[in-house]
Amino acid sequence: IDVIGRLVDRSLVTTLPTDPPRHRLLETARIYALDRLEAQGELEQARGRMAATLLQLLDSAYDEYWSDDEAVWLNQYASDLDNVRAALAWAMQHDRALGVALFGSAWPLFVETDLHAEGRAQYDQAVALLADSMPRARIGRFWAAIAAYDSTRQCDRARFAAELAAAMHATTGDERSRYHALMQLAQNCGDDAAQAGATFDAARQLEDPSWPARLLAHGALTEALLLMAGGRFAEARAAYRRALGIALTTSERQALA
Repeated sequence: IDVIGRLVDRSLVTTLPTDPPRHRLLETARIYALDRLEAQGELEQARGRMAATLLQLLDSAYDEYWSDDEAVWLNQYASDLDNVRAALAWAMQHDRALGVALFGSAWPLFVETDLHAEGRAQYDQAVALLADSMPRARIGRFWAAIAAYDSTRQCDRARFAAELAAAMHATTGDERSRYHALMQLAQNCGDDAAQAGATFDAARQLEDPSWPARLLAHGALTEALLLMAGGRFAEARAAYRRALGIALTTSERQALA
């Protein structure tokens, strides 16, 4: 902190008027530093460390996403979008496992900043990174990201991705993540009402009332959608009211939905 303070005093680093405060290296200093790193053969190593650090940040953001107030969460993490993009671009070229992990943990940030199309655009490059040797939890989160970007837009791909995510999380014992994937699958079953209902019932058996509000609201919204599709309007209205009550505690976006 003292070193950064001295750099600010010497006008090499600027302090941005944000809360919490963020710091930015001046562009001329940044270009010089990149040139020096490249000359010393350390540029790719530095970019790799940055990408690994961004994964730690995104993993924390992912965990907090389900229970933190939406506005507070966005205020903390949206400023790192350009850093996340840079980390993803580097990892997809140089570190397949890191690229898969970053893609999987980044989806809440892209969804909450309305960048679904940007997430979908990376599908072909990202899916080519997958390997069976990667951790099941990371692969499951990767497919959950695909389902999140495609849900109700490209239902066939979202359905396929959600099925894979649920299967991966079933092997790891992560019931919360499996529940989320099953709800995504139920939402994207199209005209197959029987499968949608069976999938929803399987998810509901996993549900724990102590889980974070955003996750429980997602389940209630899914139930309401299925009830509406089945013409059970009074029950759907009750499910929407329950979803609204849960969502109001954390997410204006979910409440509006």
